[in-house]
Formats: sequence, structure tokens, C-alpha cells
Amino acid sequence: MKMHPLTIPASVVSFGLVAAASLVALRVTAGPLSPPSGAVSSTYKTLSEVEPRTAINATNTPGDNDSSPSLFKITQPGSYYLAGNVTGVSGKIGIEIVASGVTLDLAGFSLVGVPGSRSGIRSFGELTGLIIRNGHVRGWGEIGVEVGWSAGNIVNPTLLEALVVSGNVGNGIRTGRGCVVRACSARENGEHGFDGDYAVSFVDCQAISNAGSGFRVTSNSSARGCTAWANGQDGISIGLGSVAVGCTSSSNNGSGFTTSLSSSVLDCSAYDNLGSGIRLGDGSTARGNTCGYNGLGSANTGYGIHVVGDECRVENNQCDTNDAGILVAGHRSRIDGNSCMSNGTGFDVDGLDNLIIRNTASASDGANYSIAAGNSVAPRVGVVDSDGWSGIGNADHPWANFGH
Repeated sequence: MKMHPLTIPASVVSFGLVAAASLVALRVTAGPLSPPSGAVSSTYKTLSEVEPRTAINATNTPGDNDSSPSLFKITQPGSYYLAGNVTGVSGKIGIEIVASGVTLDLAGFSLVGVPGSRSGIRSFGELTGLIIRNGHVRGWGEIGVEVGWSAGNIVNPTLLEALVVSGNVGNGIRTGRGCVVRACSARENGEHGFDGDYAVSFVDCQAISNAGSGFRVTSNSSARGCTAWANGQDGISIGLGSVAVGCTSSSNNGSGFTTSLSSSVLDCSAYDNLGSGIRLGDGSTARGNTCGYNGLGSANTGYGIHVVGDECRVENNQCDTNDAGILVAGHRSRIDGNSCMSNGTGFDVDGLDNLIIRNTASASDGANYSIAAGNSVAPRVGVVDSDGWSGIGNADHPWANFGH
């Protein structure tokens, strides 16, 4: 059989020529394989180039003996850090800050005071943009951490974060205006755990076994997700126009929560406080809270919720096993949709012109409802009990109060 010669298409020939030319071009344009002569240097940035930081020590941040003597003193903006634990000196502040724009990272180390020492960390003047975080401040002769008390700044506030402040003679943390305090713990300090000025925000903080109150703030401030336990006075005390949201306050020698004018306690828990669970000032609101076992000490002076002021709103709270569930001493308040079980008295309303609607009380040691004349009360529905109720008439009334 006759064989035909092999024929290669022109397109294949063209592709091969192009590929060969490309390989030649790559070979010609490639750089030299031999490294350059001399020492090889790194092309990466150093830590100081990425984030310039200064160690706290006698060389970089020397203290002084002026009117506020200090062991270390920060006088310039920048980022500073501890390289190890620091022990204080009698008569001196541990670290003094006199410049704005300072970040102080304790890097997990401790500032440890000695008898006669002053505050652990203290800032002076109208400083802005301070950040202090991540360490332990304990055993100082005055306040653990004190920042911006005289003025502070709301536009560029101080941030205190992840600090444990314990065993100081004075307050654990004392803050100026507009400060943010986040994820800090104050324990066994000689005065208040946290003491704040105007427009302070406490977030996820913890106050345990301080001689004073766990948290105390003046006005327009907030506490969110905070815990106060076993403090010598009130657990959380908030001033004018302030709010506590989602907090827990228990086993304090005073009340769990106290408010001043036009403040709110929302979705909180107050348990086993010697005083009242919640004590409301004028124009304040308690809503969605749980209050149990308050005021059961020898004096029996506490209540689940104690409405001291006038024109308050007490709505949708649960108060169980207190000396009294809800005591209303003030006037013109709205008591609506609350549940009081197993208290000495369920609802004790002594003031005037209050509105009591849609509540439930049961299993009280005394009366489920003890309401003075001069108040507006929706029909009460329940079985015969110490209040003298009978039958279940008016059970379909939309605002009825129930007792059983």
C-alpha cells in the first residue's frame, strides 16, 4: 500500500514558531541568577516603624518632685507601654499623664502601690484622646486610676479598657466627663468601685466587694451589661438623665439600683440586696426588670421596687419574695403590667393620684394589694383573700388587676 507523506497544517507551524519565540524572549529578558555582592538587608519594617512605642522607664519617662510628685511622667503625645511590673514609691503617683493623645498599654503587667503612695495612674488638665488599657493597678494609697476628673472632654474622650483595679485605698476608677470605661473590673477598693462624672459610659464592667457603691455616676451617663456584687453601699447608682440597661446588681448592702431625676433602669436584675432592688427618683422608669429577695435583712426596709419620687413609670417588672413587691410612696406614677409573687405585700401604694392597672399579685404574706384612697385603680379580680375580694367579676376588663 502506498503511503502519503505527512502534512503539517500551517496553523500548527505558526503556533510553534510563536511559542519558541516566547521562550527565547523569556530567556533573554530574565534577570541575573547570581545575588548582588555585599550583605543582604531586610526589606521589612521594624516594630518601631509600624507602631512607634516608648517604654515606660526612668530614662524615657522620668518622674519629678513637683506639686504632684510621680515615679514616671508622660509629657508628650504617643504610644507608651510597660515592659514589666512596677512597684510604687511612698508619696508619689505611679504614672502621671500631662499630655493629650497618649495611649498607655500596661501590656498585662501590674502597677503595685505601697503604703503612703498616691494614685496608680493619674491625668491632669483638659486632656483629650487618652487610652489606658490591659493591666492591673492595685494597692495604691489613693485612687487606682484617675483621669480627667476636673474637666475631661466629650468630643475626643478618654477610653479605659481591660483594667483590673483592686485593693486601693480610695476609688478603683474615677473618671471625668465623657469617658468610656469598657471591660474593666474594680474589686475590694476602699471607696467606690467606679466613680464617674457627666456623660460617662460603662460597658461590660464589674464591681465586686468595694466599700462604697459599685458604680456611681452623676448625670447623663449609662451602664450597660455591668455587674455589681457585694458592695458596701448601692450596687449601681445613676444620676440625672442616666440609664442602666441589662445590668445585674446583687448582695449589696444598699439598694441594687438607685436613680435620680428622669433616669431609667431597663431589663436589669436586682437580687438579694439589703435595701430595695430598685429605688426610683422623680420622673424615672423601671421596665422589664426582675427583683427578688430584696429587703429581707433584719430591718426589713427594702422592697422589690421602691418608688420614692413622683411621676414615674413602673412597667412589666417581676418582683418575687421581697419585703414588699412594689411600694409607691410618691404621686402621679403609672404602675402597669407588673407581677408580684410571694412578697410580704404585693403592691403597697401610699401616695396619691397614681394609676394602677393590669397587674398581678399572688401568695403575699399580707395583702396582695394595699392601696390608699385617692388613687386610680382598675377593677381587682381574684378569689377571696385577705384583701376581701370575692369572685372573678370584671375578669374581662382590659385593665383589670388580678390577685390570687
